[in-house]
Amino acid sequence: MNGIKNHYVQYFRRRCLPGIKIMILLACFGNVAAAQNLPDGLINYGSNQQIWLQKWRGLAKGENHKFRIIQLGDSHTAGDYFSDFLRQSLQAKFGDGGIGWIYPNHVKGQRSAVMSYEHQGWQILTSRRDDADFPLGGVVTLSQGKQSLHLIPRKAQGASAIILTLLPPRQGSSLLVRDAAGQRFRLLEEKGTAKQWFHTYLKATPPLSFQSADGAQWALGAINIENEHKGVVYSAMGINGAQFSEVNKWRMGWLQDLKRSRADLVILAYGTNEAFNTPFKPESVQQLWAQTLNNIHQALPQAGILIIGAPESLKGTGGTCGTRAPSLDAIQNIQWYSAQQHKTLYWSWQNVMGGECSMKTWIRRKLARNDGVHFTQAGYEAAALHLSNALIALAYSR
Repeated sequence: MNGIKNHYVQYFRRRCLPGIKIMILLACFGNVAAAQNLPDGLINYGSNQQIWLQKWRGLAKGENHKFRIIQLGDSHTAGDYFSDFLRQSLQAKFGDGGIGWIYPNHVKGQRSAVMSYEHQGWQILTSRRDDADFPLGGVVTLSQGKQSLHLIPRKAQGASAIILTLLPPRQGSSLLVRDAAGQRFRLLEEKGTAKQWFHTYLKATPPLSFQSADGAQWALGAINIENEHKGVVYSAMGINGAQFSEVNKWRMGWLQDLKRSRADLVILAYGTNEAFNTPFKPESVQQLWAQTLNNIHQALPQAGILIIGAPESLKGTGGTCGTRAPSLDAIQNIQWYSAQQHKTLYWSWQNVMGGECSMKTWIRRKLARNDGVHFTQAGYEAAALHLSNALIALAYSR
């Protein structure tokens, strides 16, 4: 353990967290002593007997249940290469529990590995660029007249349990839903929910189509699709350019949306966009992380949280190592500190890349793009392999 402490002493001697008092550093050391260090850089700062962890280990024992993971993040999540590798590898190991939560429509510049979309005129809004009443995930789609929206899974699905997030325009309006089995559903607003978000449940077989019956404008938020089998349900909801503060642009009830998801593990994959903020205000960022982590714990008291430390990213690619994003050190340290204080899992993406000065190597190996920020598909999968191995090792740990 002294070796671990000495490692972080040297780390902070080289570049102490800007704006955070030294008492934080001392508090960190106390938590490092309680950490469970796992393969491929995964660290568990929480109890080894947490309910979610026992449930995760249950899958390794062959127990018959689902384990739901929700990843929220920025463009590294929005591209759905990193998350899809995790999805496929964990489902191959422990079983495929279904598609999970998806956005209701295609967001320009983003990708879904599990769903394709066809629509005629449905409008798409994101909390990154628009002002609206956003539920969990920060993306909604608005019907236009009686035009249809079609959701087509990339892999065939059987009968599924489906949760829809809906905002009806007015009392008496209805939304028509059709499935691949020929079922037709006419959805009305629940009593008193006109112009308020609500969730409804269907037993249906994708693909699904949606149409406003009377042409009034319905809003559709995230959709959950699960099959009848045990295993992992891996949901990925990311928005290009998002920062962790994005959650403050979602409706007040987004934590109720999260509670309704019944997630067993929430993965927070932010930090790259914060790394380019100047000036960077560490006290307010630290407060945001503390408040939001507390809120997540309250919404899902039996769930685990995994904080992914921001990967190496460059402001400029000249020279041997390039020029690191100006606030990368600060956001990485806040993420690491937050994991300890809130007793979550922590995984440093930068460390599995090879540490500081690793991005140029990844670019040369065609694992990262020339912008020094994003990765190629091969790069996302190479990083995700480490986290997948670590999570599988955690399932078999005692």
